[in-house]
Amino acid sequence: MLCTLITLLIASYFRFYGTFHSVKEMKRYYKDYQNMAAIVDFLNWDAYTEHIFCNNRLRSFTKNAWPHQQSVNLLPEKMAKAGFFFDPDNDNIDGVSCPFCLKTLTGWEDSDDPLVEHAKRKDICYFARLNKDEKEWTVEDFLRLLAQRRASMMSLIALKAIDGAMDAMESVKKRIDVLVENKRPKKVAKRKK
Repeated sequence: MLCTLITLLIASYFRFYGTFHSVKEMKRYYKDYQNMAAIVDFLNWDAYTEHIFCNNRLRSFTKNAWPHQQSVNLLPEKMAKAGFFFDPDNDNIDGVSCPFCLKTLTGWEDSDDPLVEHAKRKDICYFARLNKDEKEWTVEDFLRLLAQRRASMMSLIALKAIDGAMDAMESVKKRIDVLVENKRPKKVAKRKK
């Protein structure tokens, strides 16, 4: 992965800046690459990281039993190029996820186009908006993709925390209701004289 990253970053340098003009400039730029690799290593704490690059996404389909192998529109190559890796679970045997926006899609039909389906969510996915082959990514593109991942992860963490707080609030409300009900004076029936 590091070799792919370095190749990608060097290619982006030549694309925008031309050739290196000195050994010092090349060393400085290489140090930037090492810093980029350190960033990737730092972010390598989740299962999605290994699927940043297309070859790894494709590998997820070939080593697992992708149920749509015969569908021309849903071939593993097309799914991986659209930014998805195979991520099934017990309920969804054709689940795929994007390592950038962390969106999971299921229920694929033979007529579905993975690029179109991902683009429908482009308002939140920089990868889908970028619409570039990874060989064409610039350093800025790569950093924005990593930032997208981080933002998506933080959003998921926040949503889970909110859900947990809402559940706790409901539990506390129920306990309060029980306590209030137990403290109310019970009506005593009047006796007839």
